[in-house]
Amino acid sequence: MTSLWHGFAEMGAVDGHEFVVDRGEGCYVWDESGRRYLDATASLWYANVGYGRREIAEAAAAQLEKLHAYHIFGDFATRPVLELADRLAQIAPVAGSKVFLTSGGSDSVDTAAKLARRYFHELGQPERTVILTRSWAYHGMHAYGTALAGIGANRDALGELIPDVAVVAWD
Repeated sequence: MTSLWHGFAEMGAVDGHEFVVDRGEGCYVWDESGRRYLDATASLWYANVGYGRREIAEAAAAQLEKLHAYHIFGDFATRPVLELADRLAQIAPVAGSKVFLTSGGSDSVDTAAKLARRYFHELGQPERTVILTRSWAYHGMHAYGTALAGIGANRDALGELIPDVAVVAWD
């Protein structure tokens, strides 16, 4: 038994039977028994730069020594945030793009869904609220992401979290 509650897991089957990843190098991870595995999902899609990259560790350490974090609400910013936003906007496919940074995929889905609804409200079409999702889709663990989930086990027992969501076949 552990104190960790796993997101979207059947806790009775998981608790005490976790697959414990101990370390990573390049595209591989090792479990606590020393067995090596190809991390084909990049740690659930967010670590696609590989593991054990010294230049990333050094850059993170240098920033942590200077300022580990600060919020960007209102008119506050830090130089690395401004530089990252400019870099992302430059490679975006739409000229003049703006960048809204989030803490991860779940925040991103929530923000995108709210922005989509806000967009139509601002155009004077507030009745345009329906968001389509696909069966078997996964969109995160926040309210919008769970409501948009096309995986019934992840949302069915929760009731309607967000109105006007329609599920279409994945294919």
